[in-house]
Amino acid sequence: MIEKEIHCSCLNKMKEISSQTAIVSGEIGECFEAHGISNGSVWKQYQLLINLLEKGIDPTRSFYTAPFSLQPQNILLDLAYGGCQNGCVKNGIAVLVSAPFKKLTEGIQTVFINDYMSFLIKPLSKKYHSVAFYRLSENIEVLTEKLGKKRSELFFTPELFLRITLEKYKENCKGSR
Repeated sequence: MIEKEIHCSCLNKMKEISSQTAIVSGEIGECFEAHGISNGSVWKQYQLLINLLEKGIDPTRSFYTAPFSLQPQNILLDLAYGGCQNGCVKNGIAVLVSAPFKKLTEGIQTVFINDYMSFLIKPLSKKYHSVAFYRLSENIEVLTEKLGKKRSELFFTPELFLRITLEKYKENCKGSR
């Protein structure tokens, strides 16, 4: 049944819907590592999603991640280093997301399903209890809430980030002499 519904899905319509979806601010999005599934047919994307949910991320293979979204000043930096957009790819069937301030290889905590494919949320939720599934259009509320629980413990200001970065840089310079 799901296979037939997926084969009937129109990728162009899915990309159109996802491009109209509001995305959480970079201040919040940069706290989550993510991976968008968007290559190949919709059916191949679905199969990849199931494989990742069942077997996890294979540490022996390349697996590219990016922040869920970026702050404006970091988008230019991302482009300079070969990136192509505001954080991870969001125009495919799903976006896998880590816990705040964690690596995705430490576990898939959340999966955002493209709104056009939202009929997958219920069966996936029943089968994979340790992962939370949401519509992509719910990303602002979901990620803000998930970060809100951790923000008081872990969130730091840009000034503190800069100070820590400079301290690490100085330590590295001392070690290389």
